Amino acid sequence: MTGLALVITGLALLMTGLAGCGGAERKETVRQVDLILVNGRIHTLDPAAPEGTAVAIVGDRIEKVGSDAEIAALAGPGTKKVDLGGRTVIPGLVDAHLHLMGIGKSLSELDLRGAASAAEAAAKVAGALAQTASGAWIEGWGWDQNLWQVPEFPAASDLDAVSGDHPVALKRVDGHALWVNQAALNAAGIDRTTPDPKGGKLIRERGTGKPTGILLDDAMSLVLDRMPQPGPETKQKWIEEAAAKLLSAGITSVHDAGVDPEDIDLYKMMVEAGRLPIRVYAMLGDTNKKLQDYFSIPTVVGYGDRRFTFRAIKVGVDGALGSRGAALLAAYSDDPKNWGLTTMPQEQLEQISREALRRGYQVCVHAIGDRANRMVLDAFQRALSLVPSGDPRFRIEHAQILSPDDVPRLGRLGIIASMQPVHATSDMPWVPARVGEDRLAGAYAWRSLLDSSARLAFGSDAPVEHWNPFDGLFAAVTRQDHDLRPEGGWLPGERLSREEALRAYTLGGAYAAFEEKEKGTVTPGKLADLVVLDGDYFEVPEAEIWKVSPEMTILGGKVVYARPGAPAS
Repeated sequence: MTGLALVITGLALLMTGLAGCGGAERKETVRQVDLILVNGRIHTLDPAAPEGTAVAIVGDRIEKVGSDAEIAALAGPGTKKVDLGGRTVIPGLVDAHLHLMGIGKSLSELDLRGAASAAEAAAKVAGALAQTASGAWIEGWGWDQNLWQVPEFPAASDLDAVSGDHPVALKRVDGHALWVNQAALNAAGIDRTTPDPKGGKLIRERGTGKPTGILLDDAMSLVLDRMPQPGPETKQKWIEEAAAKLLSAGITSVHDAGVDPEDIDLYKMMVEAGRLPIRVYAMLGDTNKKLQDYFSIPTVVGYGDRRFTFRAIKVGVDGALGSRGAALLAAYSDDPKNWGLTTMPQEQLEQISREALRRGYQVCVHAIGDRANRMVLDAFQRALSLVPSGDPRFRIEHAQILSPDDVPRLGRLGIIASMQPVHATSDMPWVPARVGEDRLAGAYAWRSLLDSSARLAFGSDAPVEHWNPFDGLFAAVTRQDHDLRPEGGWLPGERLSREEALRAYTLGGAYAAFEEKEKGTVTPGKLADLVVLDGDYFEVPEAEIWKVSPEMTILGGKVVYARPGAPAS
């Protein structure tokens, strides 16, 4: 072979090799599209590409958002196709504060929501006797004395006449007060000599000091700790049943606000067994008493297919407004000798916060009253100044009543306001009487917080409120109840736009869990958590936002809920 021939042959071999490499590279980058959604209206919440008509999904991730033609061109032989028929798609919703097992448990307990009196609630207890074994506990939840003609706490005597030999324990709607009968008081060894525990209060008869049967905040544990405790099988059942309800509402991720140490292992086992239906971001801690060592359990991030994360602790510094346990800077307007309860001293919270910063844990603090919120901000500010940290994302859970002077501090300190919009519309009939007109300037102040550069993350606090996120979105946009009361909205200056509210229920929740790169918008590369709606959230009349509901929920590229009649592949 001549020299020229050798050169030509070498060049040919080189070109063949390069072509082969190019082909191999193309094979590596061309991915099989598993699912496409076409002929829809995609609200991405991504400013770079706010809308599209179609989405392509590969595995559990979003591959592309674009036009029908662009997405259809990516389909292969095995691609499933869903024709949306013009339906709307939004990112999977994130409930940034609820109680997952509490929802599941509530489904099997006496539901006292809407009871118009103590007698009506007691009648429901009487109705449960036939289905309850002799001497067994009867549990319920949801009573609210603020809705009664005489808005006063009930008493054990209201239950004694109807409960037979059953101890009865009924949680108030906010979970911060417990109504029990005499049998329950006896089982817990509670009498007039029982002292109020730290961070709690026994309501007592005037003059005699005898407990009436109402226990507030940390005092509830005097009874709750004596009751039969659920095993892991029962807890798993509660989680699965609650998750099914939430997925049908379009919620693909939840922040479980207060779990026991053993629940961390339960969640991990459920992931390993493929039994955790929803993404969970867990906060360790239910009551302050239960957490002997806040940092004894190692953090867990993105366990399994990013189904479970634990990197946060939750503590509480006060009670709730409905039971007058929220800590206020001045006395309750309708109870002038009562300033509320503090369930943790500021110094202890500061110490916990400093240790969390050193160890890489997020701190989430239940604070409702303006005094409690100021305590939290002071403790956070001090801890952040002493232990510099790159991105702690500390949170205040609820932040319902703030001093106007404290509103800008959340933004300055980088504190997330984890709030529940339906609390405002549920509480608005009686909050003015509790706190007076002057303190309403910082009540449920979403607009003020957002304008001061604070981050909002929205949730429901279910089962305290219903978990339906469109109730929350409606409340955030209108500040009205479903009957459109009051006209123009309650404290209407704090209303949000539809996009602002939806961001707080998606990207806001993702950010609050350090997951904004994984979820919260319909963006290529993010998890394919999507909701297909029966109406366009951005187009329906404001008065009908709460009526919008999911037809299909997709989690990790898989359809996990489909209403009858929903578009099918």
